[in-house]
Amino acid sequence: MTFEERRTNGRASTDLSDLARAAAFGAVATLLVDMDAEVKGSVGDDGLLSLDTDTGQDAIEVIALRALGSGARVLAVRRSDMPGGDRDRGETPVSGTLEAPRSGCPDRSGLGLARVAS
Repeated sequence: MTFEERRTNGRASTDLSDLARAAAFGAVATLLVDMDAEVKGSVGDDGLLSLDTDTGQDAIEVIALRALGSGARVLAVRRSDMPGGDRDRGETPVSGTLEAPRSGCPDRSGLGLARVAS
């Protein structure tokens, strides 16, 4: 199954806030991050993403660490190799495939992600 097919079925995302929430609940299977990207912000324990340049934190790094902590595979790639966006313009700094949450959430519906099916 391709990344686009997974995204259409709610099993993949390129949305930073969706991936932050999924990582908080152990629902990321694989996370690809642009090795040169940095997004200033913070991620709450509930996965709520707040973009703020004053935090001194890199939200992508926080998401990647949470995904790693729940057993996800995390890979740093060139932006041009990132699936799910316009590769010529390098639209997305993160892409991830999703699975059933491992902890903290009984089912996918509790993640609040659009069109995520069990």
